[in-house]
Amino acid sequence: MSIDTGTSPLHFLLLGHAKEHIRAVIDHYGIKNAVIFTSMELERENLPFIRSLEDEGIVIAEVINLEPFGQDALERMMVRILDAYRTHSGSGRTEFVVALTGGTNLMVVAMALVALMKGLPAHYVLNNGRNEVVEIDLFERLAPYVDAEEVEAQIRAGGGER
Repeated sequence: MSIDTGTSPLHFLLLGHAKEHIRAVIDHYGIKNAVIFTSMELERENLPFIRSLEDEGIVIAEVINLEPFGQDALERMMVRILDAYRTHSGSGRTEFVVALTGGTNLMVVAMALVALMKGLPAHYVLNNGRNEVVEIDLFERLAPYVDAEEVEAQIRAGGGER
């Protein structure tokens, strides 16, 4: 994955209790613009951290509270992430990078599936004491083989008929 930090890509970051991975990717990529995905349960806990990012000059385009629990949580979260992608790509922004570290397991799965559908580069931060960033280009490589419009239609329809 080759990210031109001069174009200031928009990073979709997952935020749960841990914050170290956010710091690691900010340092690694020189992040300037982000959308933060967290859960409603952690909104109050995470607000001071989000404000500190803004104080450091990082533009937080949006904070989206996901609901990672419940029978249809995966579909609902994917729709929220897809809506954010549509909103921010509609503003002329074309480069996105997604995080696969942070939040709940289902939040990560939802983000990974959206990355696959949209062919987005991703990263994961290893919890190895050094917070190494692993860049993932698999979703970009697989995206041409996925009918993203059909997948999105099925997600938005709640699975629909098979």
